[in-house]
Amino acid sequence: SFDARTQATLSLVLSTIFFATFYVTFLAYKLMRGEALGRLDVVCMLVNSFIYFGYGYLTLDTIANGEQYLGLFTVWTALLHFAVCMVIYKQQGNLGDIFLFVAGMVLVFLTIAVPVQLEGNWVTLVWALEAALLFWIGRTKRFSTYEKLSYPLMALAVLSLFHDWSEHYPGFYYYLYEF
Repeated sequence: SFDARTQATLSLVLSTIFFATFYVTFLAYKLMRGEALGRLDVVCMLVNSFIYFGYGYLTLDTIANGEQYLGLFTVWTALLHFAVCMVIYKQQGNLGDIFLFVAGMVLVFLTIAVPVQLEGNWVTLVWALEAALLFWIGRTKRFSTYEKLSYPLMALAVLSLFHDWSEHYPGFYYYLYEF
């Protein structure tokens, strides 16, 4: 009487509870004590987030038609981080290192969601728009972290553009090196 959907749902619910327990406990401890994030703290939070994401991704990918929900799950992960980001902002009111780290996690998972859900030119377009938005926020609001985050995203968008051109224009590389 094994039902893959029921087991996948149960698996996702329990992994979300485990992720949220560790995530909230860790952040609450740091926020209540007013401690800054150390390198080991960042590594622990990254490992927790990416194990949760990887486990959920693989769980959805194994069920029938589960690949249709992979982008939604990636956005769900970004929304979890966004909710925590808003709680931290409401509590602290300033943009401390914990807030910036969690906001960065939102951006990372939104960036990952683009190629998971979209294909071809849409990936390039969304990454270019995201990079432009981050650059604009970094410059106008004087958040140098966002401006610095926009540069790797610009590089990703350019690499994606070259990939798109190579797919749609087979002679692109020939003409590129002709001169």
